[in-house]
Amino acid sequence: MLAEQPAQLGGPVWIVRGHRLSKLLMFRWLSAVLFAAMAILVILLFSPDFRGPPSPPTSEAAGPGASAAAGAELQVCHLAGCVEQAAQAVAYMNRSVDPCQDFFHYACGRFDEVHPTEVLRGFGVAEVVQERNRHHLMSLLRREEFFNKTSAASKARTFFTSCTVNYQYNSNFVASLVALLDEFGGLDLFGTWKPARWDFNRVYREASAAHLMEALFELRWRPDTNELRMVLPTLAIDARLGLQQDVDKYNKVLNTLRQSLRTALQLLERDARVVERNVTRTCGRSCVDELADDVVAMEAAIDDVKPVLPHKYSAALSRISLASLQTMADQVDWRRLLDALYGEGSVPDTVHVVLPSAEFATGVGRIIASTPVKRMHHYLMWSLIRRYLVALGPTYSVLDQDFRHKFNEQLFKTREEQCLEIVSEYMTPAVHAIFVSGYIGKQTLEQVTGLVGDLFREVNDSFGWMTDASRNRSRDFLSKLHVRYGSSDLVTDPRKLDDHYRNLTITRQNFFENLKAVYGFGTPGQITRGFASEPTASTPADVRITYDLRRNSLNIPYAMLQVPWYHPDLPRHLSVASFGSLMFAGLAMPLLFIHRLSSLEDLWDTETAGRYDQFHDCTLEELSRTQTVQHSYQAYVQGDELYVAPRKFTIDPANSMLHVVSQYLGYHLSHRLYKKLQSKAPHVVLPGMQNISSERAFFLAFAHSRCSNDFMYWGALRRESFIRVPESAVINRLVNGDPTFREAFGCAPVPAEVAAKQCSLLRWP
Repeated sequence: MLAEQPAQLGGPVWIVRGHRLSKLLMFRWLSAVLFAAMAILVILLFSPDFRGPPSPPTSEAAGPGASAAAGAELQVCHLAGCVEQAAQAVAYMNRSVDPCQDFFHYACGRFDEVHPTEVLRGFGVAEVVQERNRHHLMSLLRREEFFNKTSAASKARTFFTSCTVNYQYNSNFVASLVALLDEFGGLDLFGTWKPARWDFNRVYREASAAHLMEALFELRWRPDTNELRMVLPTLAIDARLGLQQDVDKYNKVLNTLRQSLRTALQLLERDARVVERNVTRTCGRSCVDELADDVVAMEAAIDDVKPVLPHKYSAALSRISLASLQTMADQVDWRRLLDALYGEGSVPDTVHVVLPSAEFATGVGRIIASTPVKRMHHYLMWSLIRRYLVALGPTYSVLDQDFRHKFNEQLFKTREEQCLEIVSEYMTPAVHAIFVSGYIGKQTLEQVTGLVGDLFREVNDSFGWMTDASRNRSRDFLSKLHVRYGSSDLVTDPRKLDDHYRNLTITRQNFFENLKAVYGFGTPGQITRGFASEPTASTPADVRITYDLRRNSLNIPYAMLQVPWYHPDLPRHLSVASFGSLMFAGLAMPLLFIHRLSSLEDLWDTETAGRYDQFHDCTLEELSRTQTVQHSYQAYVQGDELYVAPRKFTIDPANSMLHVVSQYLGYHLSHRLYKKLQSKAPHVVLPGMQNISSERAFFLAFAHSRCSNDFMYWGALRRESFIRVPESAVINRLVNGDPTFREAFGCAPVPAEVAAKQCSLLRWP
């Protein structure tokens, strides 16, 4: 065998890892690539697409955006954010579509070509940015640096590296798992079962506190509201609603779960060298089947007492005292469990306990009381094993993904994607800090706060359709709304962040021990005292504006402060069209939520509510007259084959009204603010788009911030009643009745008789 030779600098060839590479051929190839890149750049800069759409039949000088251009010299923005936004705008547009007939596909018609994906997956701008964020995060976490045991960022990178490296080197940590389970009474499968040491409350309490075990239920305490929520567990057979009580299908799911369990348990039995060590087991040769049957029986029992659809904000949720909970399910020592999870005495006896249903709590108590000790122990230990499958070795990592795919409908991930998901979930603030400092930039947040202030002022000025009393209550409500930017102080203060992770020890070689350390560090009490007490403890890749009703807070993720929604380099009017319109829609949500929920006191009086309801019903009737047909696909199994068939169905707009109304408000309020800003600022345009009026640029930016491929999500196919009106239909409806849009694009005016019948809550801009 020839030894590997270093690259040679002399002679007509290079020898790299035993391969002979011609220098002349390499120079020719590199020259061709550079020439092609320059040609593409020249084509883009001088193509009609890049310069923008042609002028409409009516003179653009008469259009709304022309006055600004005529009265001031154009300023072209050549900064990085502007170039990126312009390139994306050109890439998404389909100029063969008439904007007057179908503006969404004029603006976003080539989105599918730029971002192709499988037919069964809905995909939009949000998903594009999320994927981009994940790639940037993985790149930042891969970055090599000297390990600093006091640095939170260094610990997060080392944790991520150990996750990927142990997988690459085929490390096996089953022996470590056996030792861990021995702390809780062992397992008969491994010949370590010690029933004399077993106590339900001790095992449940210590496993939940030290390893974040999720079994039977989950408890979440919010110190600011003094509220303790019992959350339903995620089951492998969460199938009651999806299977619609189909007994045959339900039993098939149980059998699939049993077989998946047997596969995992057989591997654990093999790698624990049970046969070689000739251990004594009370279960004999049936240990695998016994454990699998016990887990399936427990899942079925829990599924039987779960409420079908507990609503997040439902008034029907049971609110009781801690003493009442102890009486309702006295099999659990609730006081000691809370002390173990959150610290002794941290959760007061006066805490308000919120249950999914009273029947669920009493049902859990019955299950604990009636289940044989060994079956309950098998269920708890399997719940603990599931927490560590991803860290046991490559085969077990694949099994973990198989469980998630079969029973939770999650897509398979690469190992790096798995590791990113884990470190983002359990070291959230550290990963946030890495992402902000390495990609988003702290200055971006400082600059966006000024625009957010303008947005709030515009919302307050938009309540003219309300009565005086409702207007004052709505303004007072918004003045108390907390705006958070996807992080806590830990993210922006490195010293606080390092201090937060001071007691967390991470090594470079052992991912199992690292995961164990992260679980122990991330006990609910530790999380509550740190980052996750914030409602913004989402993963760093999240990009959607969310509203927390109980805390009256609006969360703006750091990760969305980038093209196509926001960038400090972009002209302010384009930021208003994209980021501003999404923010306006988000600010509308609290008011619409409170009005819709009968469990909360309405901010609007009868007259104001009547005006809104009239607009709501008018819009619903208008959407219902337009039959919305969505193309999608349905998968079905015949024999051993999976078939995918085209499918069409009509969408009920009633399920989309909250979204439709919020987008209506986002559209009109952002255009109002755009007009105000445009009159005070110089006319700045994107490179290559000088021929597009500012007015047209606003509408294009609004659409580009919402581009999608119009496919429904796979999960929606199971329950058509939850499918939303496509974004294309929402946007086209907004612009088609807007005279400003029609004038900007040279469309025929809206007939007077049609305009008179249009639904309106706000006046047209």
